Amino acid sequence: MTTDSLPESSVDSRDPLNDSQGGRSTAPQYVLSRWWTREWQKVVPEADTYRFYRVCLQQNLWGEWELTVSWGRIGGKPSRTLIHFLPNPEAAEAFVQAIDRKRQKRGYRPLVQRHEDLTP
Repeated sequence: MTTDSLPESSVDSRDPLNDSQGGRSTAPQYVLSRWWTREWQKVVPEADTYRFYRVCLQQNLWGEWELTVSWGRIGGKPSRTLIHFLPNPEAAEAFVQAIDRKRQKRGYRPLVQRHEDLTP
């Protein structure tokens, strides 16, 4: 069915990038200074254990805050990745504190990285 055969009231002729006031919708505001990555590692050569656990706070394409948690063998791709959507960057702190306690209890040692440390 083409739009020519639909009643005029059922066809939305508005530009999807325009908001209801007729102006352009605003692009997401990325706050790169709030992005960070934290990582823990567990290395026990006698047991052939070389593991990492990584948590990244970043914004997705739409500007929503995501906490990405991944883990696996050091030097390989993550074996698992989970993404938690958060209302704001402050909400990540409770997640990270719980992860830090659990990782250290299991023998992991923290490494701290911030995105500004990773830029050339």
